Amino acid sequence: CIQQSAEKIVSCVESLKQVLHLSSSDEATIQDVTCMLNQASTQASKVTSDDETFELPFFAYDQLFALFGSLLLPLFVPLLKNLKVELKRVKDKRTEKHKKEKVS
Repeated sequence: CIQQSAEKIVSCVESLKQVLHLSSSDEATIQDVTCMLNQASTQASKVTSDDETFELPFFAYDQLFALFGSLLLPLFVPLLKNLKVELKRVKDKRTEKHKKEKVS
């Protein structure tokens, strides 16, 4: 499989070399150059989507939680504390307003 990936890379590089050569010549048309660039792009995307060559990293959920939890917990604790204080303030203000309406 590594041999196939290497062949794809070589094919992509060869296509790019042909594009460079073709674009510097006078008989090149934009359609020819675009076609060769599309071929090179397709070959490059085949290499990058190869799972064995570029294996994706795996993180267990407990590791992700430990990492992001330690970063986000110091942000959320003051936020939740202040949210609780603000909700209490709004509730007290609302009850105070209702008491004034009942009195008048």
